Amino acid sequence: MPSAIELDKRRQRSLAVFTNRVNQVGKYLENPQELKNELADLLMNMAVCWHDETFYQAQIRLIETVTHAPIRYSMIHQWDAVLREALEHIAPNDVSRLSLVYRLRAQIAYERVHRHQAYEWAMHALQYANESHNPDLIAEASKTVCNILIGHFGKYQQAIDVMEQTERAINALQAPFPYTSYTIWAVALRLQGKIKQGRMIIETMADTWLKPDAPLHEQALLQHQLGLIRWADGAYASAAPELTASAQNYESLHELATACGVYGDLGLCYWSWGKLREAEAVYAQAFRLAKESGDVQREMKLNGNLGLVYLSQGRLDLASVYIDEHIKRARELGSEREYKRACGNWAQLRLYRNQPTKCLDYLHTSISAYKYPSEGRGNDEVLISLCHHMLGDTQKARQHLDNVWQICKDGEHSILPILAYRMAAELYPDQAVTYLSDGLRLAREHDRRLDIAGCLLKLAKICDNVAYYNEAHALLTQMNALDWLKQDKAPLLPLIM
Repeated sequence: MPSAIELDKRRQRSLAVFTNRVNQVGKYLENPQELKNELADLLMNMAVCWHDETFYQAQIRLIETVTHAPIRYSMIHQWDAVLREALEHIAPNDVSRLSLVYRLRAQIAYERVHRHQAYEWAMHALQYANESHNPDLIAEASKTVCNILIGHFGKYQQAIDVMEQTERAINALQAPFPYTSYTIWAVALRLQGKIKQGRMIIETMADTWLKPDAPLHEQALLQHQLGLIRWADGAYASAAPELTASAQNYESLHELATACGVYGDLGLCYWSWGKLREAEAVYAQAFRLAKESGDVQREMKLNGNLGLVYLSQGRLDLASVYIDEHIKRARELGSEREYKRACGNWAQLRLYRNQPTKCLDYLHTSISAYKYPSEGRGNDEVLISLCHHMLGDTQKARQHLDNVWQICKDGEHSILPILAYRMAAELYPDQAVTYLSDGLRLAREHDRRLDIAGCLLKLAKICDNVAYYNEAHALLTQMNALDWLKQDKAPLLPLIM
């Protein structure tokens, strides 16, 4: 058993090793795997170091050095403990470092779905950033606040307000407002249903800044947002290449968790497009990256996304497995928004299993939470209309369809009218051919293959048209969705976005 003096000497030697390795850690930033190994060793080394002012100065240098490096999800609990300890030893007037460390803690809390803690720390970071008069710190802290407001609270207008305040603050310092911050506006506008405005912002940014010689990380960021806004606007053929390029760029940067998230968005794009086999393949890649990076939150979301693919194929038993897993993991992680989303998928599954009453119980709760005439609300209104139609209440079904048309009128929606036309064909059978023809025209414009097949099957039945049926059958074959032809309500394929 070593004496207390010998233990102190060992801890002092460990401190010397630690400070020397911190000084060298910058050389690993271009190699994420080596950085991961080095950080793992440093975290172990810290536990046995002599903790004095030299240690705390080295610790904050380490934090500053790896600020923009991807920290693996499996390591963030330990990394958060380092940040927590560092906060205790930063001088109260060192507002730049306080802003940095609070922002990093907020980002970890965001990833771990601790939304209230994330918001509190992000606001501390923004407060200290403003006191520092450092435009870069102000921009980064404000983006963190906005991501939390959008991702965990659904407060899109508040996020826009924060960005506007940030732009004024940075302009007052006579510094340029970072163009990447404008992506926050585009995301918030998209989620408010102002898709055309959001697309104009992102495409203007891309025309100016998305160049082959731009830093790879900035290319990946812009490609991701460009793909998302085009997907939301139903421009799947131009969205998919941008999302693919973004995911591959993030993967080449070894930002595996982010790459996983972008592959997940690419899968949703393929799903909306009706390229369901491609969506399955992309989700296999995303699952691999989620497991490799240890990102349990993104792995949770992927279960829900893949469940939607199987639901769209009519493979309801398989869809149930993944949707149930999504609900279970969301509950375990305490992710309120993901739990609601998972329950929404479960409600749709109940609907297509001919259980509209169970579906309605969820949808009425869900729809009360929407603050904007978004496509999400419109989609739920379509489903409520369908539920009442299945229950034989045509009057209520038509009332909710009227709500859908109002959302189409108030927003900038490309896809929602397709679903509305398809639902109208069910509720106004004497005008079904007209509605289905209009829906088919829009569906073809956006190459919405499941909607095309749904319109064609219904028209084939009404018009006794074999050509329509054959085209629909071919599309369902491509999508691995022939199971729908076994359902009692085969002509009414999923009305989901």
